[in-house]
Amino acid sequence: MIKVIIFDYFGVFAKPGTFDALIEDTAQKYEVDEDKFRSLRRKLWDKARVSEISEKEFWETLVKEIRLPISSEQLKKEWYGSFSPIQETFELAERLKKNYKVALISNTILEWFTYWKKKYDLEDVFDAIFVSYELKVAKPGKEIFLIALKKLKVKAEECVFIDDKLENLETAKELGMEIIQFKDTTKVKKRLKELNVLC
Repeated sequence: MIKVIIFDYFGVFAKPGTFDALIEDTAQKYEVDEDKFRSLRRKLWDKARVSEISEKEFWETLVKEIRLPISSEQLKKEWYGSFSPIQETFELAERLKKNYKVALISNTILEWFTYWKKKYDLEDVFDAIFVSYELKVAKPGKEIFLIALKKLKVKAEECVFIDDKLENLETAKELGMEIIQFKDTTKVKKRLKELNVLC
């Protein structure tokens, strides 16, 4: 029996889901090397998301190494402003909370997530939040999922995990969770109903 619905955040509750669109737009706007930008962002984010470097280092190194003609604060402001909420997912989570625990597992960094948490009252949306910067582990590794299961006091088989990235879903499936790849909220609701989840 399903007891917990676990969501990813970016790409499920907010779009765009990945940095790719932001990198492409920024590279074109400021005429910088997109491939180098993409590679450096990935390298820095992998460190920042588990608190190996600070968010300040993340932004400042991006701007400096790519030679963007703007400040790190301006880049952050532009990227923050590019995300928009997927309202249907917020509404789905609200309905699910009537009958299930609703949790979040997200790869993110402190200031970045604090901004979204405050803007959209995420502590009211989710019964439990598991973020990589606090736990020092990230998806698609198993450890962040195992920590969540332990704290939620449930078995993997009692959870549904919803994410837009296949690599994260594959780990959850290996652990025994039901998985749903997020394309849109309508398809998620259809699959949840197939799993006899009230939504």
